[in-house]
Amino acid sequence: MDTKELLKKKFEFTNKEIENKTIIDSLGNLSEKEIDEKVEFLKTAFSLSDSDVKRIVKVLPTLLKLNVNTINEKVDALTKKFNLTKEEVDKIFKDQPSLMSFTPKTLDEKVDFYKSKFNVNDLEISKLVRNFPTFLCFSENLVNQKVEAYENLFSLSNDEMEKIFKAQPNILSINLSSLEEKQKVFSKLNLSHEYLTATPMIFTSPTKSLELKYKMFYSLSPSLKFLKYPWYLQSAEKSYARLNFLSSRENKVKTSVALISEKNFQKLYNVTSATLMEEYPLDDTAKEYIDASYKLARFEHENSFDSQKDMGIAQ
Repeated sequence: MDTKELLKKKFEFTNKEIENKTIIDSLGNLSEKEIDEKVEFLKTAFSLSDSDVKRIVKVLPTLLKLNVNTINEKVDALTKKFNLTKEEVDKIFKDQPSLMSFTPKTLDEKVDFYKSKFNVNDLEISKLVRNFPTFLCFSENLVNQKVEAYENLFSLSNDEMEKIFKAQPNILSINLSSLEEKQKVFSKLNLSHEYLTATPMIFTSPTKSLELKYKMFYSLSPSLKFLKYPWYLQSAEKSYARLNFLSSRENKVKTSVALISEKNFQKLYNVTSATLMEEYPLDDTAKEYIDASYKLARFEHENSFDSQKDMGIAQ
């Protein structure tokens, strides 16, 4: 059985995947014994399951060609470069096996680029690698394009961009068209420059549901106090179900309670969010209601604010 057939058999490659992965041709003729031995080594060395190995081989099939000593050398280089533990190396390998294709020279060049681009030190780089190793796989041109897009679309300074990257390195994985969509939504919701730079995680929130979630929590808190909480992280479906459930049993619904962890929510109310999402589905009718409630809350708040200003209550 040739290498391609073995890959299909052992790792569930489709014919299309085999045809599209020209790099597979560079593997040569690997025997079933060689593949089995390498799989066992990978499972033992990185604490991988069979499904982990299948996924990783599909991402980086050349791993099957690397000898054990070469892999160990690459692991040793990563470990020393970023001061990693065995568990951290295992996690990084699972998340981003492509790092195993880097030579020590390539790795050094990548690190030097990021240190210069974002003014990060060795300790900060190590932390970033632990949290989001994928950023090391981006090309310099791509990173430069993304940084330029962020700075232009959101009026960020170099210092602000550096701060956001250090806090949320996965912002570099967002494509340019998505960034343009986010800029439009942020502008529509009138989210301030200061808020965006202080809340970098919002950049990674799904754009499509962002406006809907904002409208839900605005209706609950027109004074915008909800912006202190991570309203953008929880799914729109879960937020809608929880808010409806809480409003049915409490006089005043708190944003902080609507956003607590699933474990704490179940402990407090003895009900799962999954059950509530079935009871309060976020369908088209619900979305129309959210939109109407938002418009009403906004109208009432703006008129109330104007009245207070007229009476000298608010400045």
